[in-house]
Amino acid sequence: MTVTTLDLRYRTHELLASLARGEQVIITCRGQKAGVLSPYKEEVDAPASGLRVCDHTYFGSAVQATQSVEDVLDSLRRRRFDDL
Repeated sequence: MTVTTLDLRYRTHELLASLARGEQVIITCRGQKAGVLSPYKEEVDAPASGLRVCDHTYFGSAVQATQSVEDVLDSLRRRRFDDL
């Protein structure tokens, strides 16, 4: 299904209905393709929400880790005025 930006504004209910049917919606703006809306699908292999950040395999994979994951995240998330 192809729609214009004006259709997004005035026919939102119909667009959502077509997404519910599993159709992709191509959005155009002034005759040019601007984007695609696709139906949302649950991931079968999605990780459990109970996993901790430090259990992810990425951490410590680049170099030998000298700090714990929590310390690295704390240093990344600290406020700007902590540097003054």
